[in-house]
Amino acid sequence: MTVADNVPVIPTQVNRYRSRISGPLLDRIDIQVEVSNVDYDDLSSTENSETSAEIKTCKQTRKLQLERYKDYNIYSNSQLDAGMLKNSVRSAKKKMQFYVPHSTISV
Repeated sequence: MTVADNVPVIPTQVNRYRSRISGPLLDRIDIQVEVSNVDYDDLSSTENSETSAEIKTCKQTRKLQLERYKDYNIYSNSQLDAGMLKNSVRSAKKKMQFYVPHSTISV
């Protein structure tokens, strides 16, 4: 593991740093996701990495969002304010159906 200026970082240093911030800061974060490093060649590739099924799922999800938010004049979940989010969750609970890529889950 290295930092931007190519100075080696020892895993114990990383763990020590994480332990310092873990309590107060991480308690305020709802979701924590650890991800592995991505190779620069993978990021800079011009190859299409998504399958046609993944692209279709993304388009279907976008279509659902556009339909759901047509009265709000927004196009994405990220544009929801707190009130809109509550209404959206209430509406989803009434329908008792949530869209998950590649499947529909009934609750």
